[in-house]
Amino acid sequence: MAASYKPLFKMLIDRNMKKKDLAVLSGVSMATITKMEEPIVKMEIITPKDYLGGIMDLCSDRRGVYHDMQYIDSNRTKLIYTMPLNEIVYDFFDKIKSISKGYASMDYELAGYQDSELVKLDIHISR
Repeated sequence: MAASYKPLFKMLIDRNMKKKDLAVLSGVSMATITKMEEPIVKMEIITPKDYLGGIMDLCSDRRGVYHDMQYIDSNRTKLIYTMPLNEIVYDFFDKIKSISKGYASMDYELAGYQDSELVKLDIHISR
Protein backbone atom coordinates (compact mmCIF):
# COMPACT_ATOMS: atom_id res chain seq x y z
CA MET A 1 0.00 0.00 0.00
CA ALA A 2 1.55 3.28 -1.07
CA ALA A 3 0.49 6.76 -0.08
CA SER A 4 -0.93 8.82 -2.93
CA TYR A 5 0.21 12.40 -3.24
CA LYS A 6 -1.82 15.29 -4.63
CA PRO A 7 0.08 17.41 -7.18
CA LEU A 8 -1.31 20.90 -7.69
CA PHE A 9 -0.63 22.30 -11.14
CA LYS A 10 -0.24 25.83 -12.43
CA MET A 11 -1.09 26.05 -16.12
CA LEU A 12 1.26 27.96 -18.40
CA ILE A 13 -1.07 29.22 -21.13
CA ASP A 14 -0.39 31.80 -23.77
CA ARG A 15 -3.01 34.59 -23.95
CA ASN A 16 -3.34 34.19 -27.71
CA MET A 17 -4.33 30.51 -27.52
CA LYS A 18 -7.83 29.51 -28.55
CA LYS A 19 -10.08 27.00 -26.79
CA LYS A 20 -9.63 24.40 -29.53
CA ASP A 21 -5.82 24.64 -29.16
CA LEU A 22 -6.09 24.01 -25.40
CA ALA A 23 -8.07 20.81 -25.97
CA VAL A 24 -5.23 19.35 -28.06
CA LEU A 25 -2.44 20.14 -25.62
CA SER A 26 -1.48 17.74 -22.86
CA GLY A 27 -2.19 19.21 -19.41
CA VAL A 28 0.94 17.72 -17.86
CA SER A 29 3.30 18.99 -20.53
CA MET A 30 1.84 22.50 -20.28
CA ALA A 31 1.81 22.63 -16.48
CA THR A 32 4.31 23.06 -13.71
CA ILE A 33 3.78 21.58 -10.27
CA THR A 34 3.45 24.40 -7.77
CA LYS A 35 3.27 22.21 -4.67
CA MET A 36 2.71 18.64 -3.53
CA GLU A 37 0.44 17.55 -0.71
CA GLU A 38 0.84 14.30 1.15
CA PRO A 39 -1.83 12.43 3.15
CA ILE A 40 -1.72 12.96 6.92
CA VAL A 41 -3.23 10.61 9.49
CA LYS A 42 -4.38 11.16 13.06
CA MET A 43 -3.00 8.30 15.13
CA GLU A 44 -3.96 7.05 18.59
CA ILE A 45 -1.57 4.70 20.34
CA ILE A 46 -2.49 2.94 23.58
CA THR A 47 0.50 1.62 25.49
CA PRO A 48 1.63 0.72 28.98
CA LYS A 49 3.44 3.68 30.56
CA ASP A 50 6.72 1.70 30.70
CA TYR A 51 7.12 1.99 26.92
CA LEU A 52 6.18 5.67 26.44
CA GLY A 53 9.71 6.92 25.81
CA GLY A 54 10.50 4.42 23.05
CA ILE A 55 7.19 4.92 21.28
CA MET A 56 7.44 8.71 21.45
CA ASP A 57 10.98 8.52 20.00
CA LEU A 58 9.71 6.34 17.16
CA CYS A 59 6.88 8.77 16.38
CA SER A 60 9.19 11.78 16.33
CA ASP A 61 11.67 9.90 14.10
CA ARG A 62 8.83 9.28 11.64
CA ARG A 63 7.91 13.00 11.37
CA GLY A 64 5.09 12.68 13.89
CA VAL A 65 3.61 15.75 15.57
CA TYR A 66 2.67 15.25 19.22
CA HIS A 67 -0.81 16.50 20.18
CA ASP A 68 -1.92 14.94 23.44
CA MET A 69 -1.31 12.28 26.09
CA GLN A 70 -4.13 10.92 28.26
CA TYR A 71 -3.81 8.51 31.17
CA ILE A 72 -6.49 5.83 30.82
CA ASP A 73 -5.66 4.22 34.16
CA SER A 74 -2.62 3.86 36.41
CA ASN A 75 -0.75 1.74 33.86
CA ARG A 76 -2.09 2.61 30.36
CA THR A 77 -1.61 5.78 28.34
CA LYS A 78 -3.13 7.05 25.08
CA LEU A 79 -0.87 9.10 22.80
CA ILE A 80 -2.29 11.22 19.99
CA TYR A 81 -0.07 12.13 17.02
CA THR A 82 -0.46 13.29 13.44
CA MET A 83 2.03 12.02 10.89
CA PRO A 84 2.38 11.38 7.16
CA LEU A 85 0.70 8.19 5.99
CA ASN A 86 3.86 7.26 4.13
CA GLU A 87 5.74 6.95 7.43
CA ILE A 88 3.43 4.28 8.88
CA VAL A 89 2.72 2.14 5.82
CA TYR A 90 5.86 0.05 5.79
CA ASP A 91 6.83 -1.19 9.27
CA PHE A 92 5.50 1.23 11.87
CA PHE A 93 3.11 -1.25 13.50
CA ASP A 94 5.85 -3.89 13.75
CA LYS A 95 8.18 -1.37 15.41
CA ILE A 96 5.52 -0.38 17.96
CA LYS A 97 4.87 -4.03 18.81
CA SER A 98 8.61 -4.65 19.10
CA ILE A 99 9.22 -1.65 21.38
CA SER A 100 6.26 -2.49 23.65
CA LYS A 101 6.85 -6.25 23.67
CA GLY A 102 3.44 -6.66 22.01
CA TYR A 103 1.38 -4.65 24.50
CA ALA A 104 0.75 -1.45 22.52
CA SER A 105 -2.03 -0.98 19.97
CA MET A 106 -2.66 1.74 17.43
CA ASP A 107 -5.50 3.13 15.35
CA TYR A 108 -5.36 5.80 12.66
CA GLU A 109 -7.66 7.72 10.33
CA LEU A 110 -7.05 10.05 7.43
CA ALA A 111 -6.88 13.63 8.69
CA GLY A 112 -6.40 15.38 5.33
CA TYR A 113 -3.50 16.56 3.22
CA GLN A 114 -0.60 18.85 4.06
CA ASP A 115 1.99 20.64 1.94
CA SER A 116 5.14 18.61 1.58
CA GLU A 117 8.65 19.46 0.47
CA LEU A 118 9.42 16.58 -1.85
CA VAL A 119 12.36 16.25 -4.20
CA LYS A 120 12.15 14.74 -7.66
CA LEU A 121 14.52 11.83 -8.03
CA ASP A 122 15.49 10.46 -11.44
CA ILE A 123 17.14 7.06 -11.58
CA HIS A 124 18.92 6.16 -14.78
CA ILE A 125 19.88 2.54 -15.34
CA SER A 126 22.43 1.69 -17.99
CA ARG A 127 22.82 -1.69 -19.60
